[in-house]
Amino acid sequence: MGLWRNSCGIQQTPYDRAQVQFPWRRAVDGLYLDYDRLFGAGIDVREGARGKHRLAQNEKVQLLNLLDEQMESLKLGFLD
Repeated sequence: MGLWRNSCGIQQTPYDRAQVQFPWRRAVDGLYLDYDRLFGAGIDVREGARGKHRLAQNEKVQLLNLLDEQMESLKLGFLD
């Protein structure tokens, strides 16, 4: 509890410093898949012009599995 003086400085008015609660939340997070994790999942990482290299079907499946796992971790971390 703090004290606030009015403009004349004569009367003190108490106020509470409780945190204001809002009906929304904001979460900022991100995910990162390093080359080692991609190579470990059998995904061949190649650099080049956009669209020059295509993933094989098994690489697509592995990439989606990794992304699903990371998204689940983000959701669980936010809910904790």
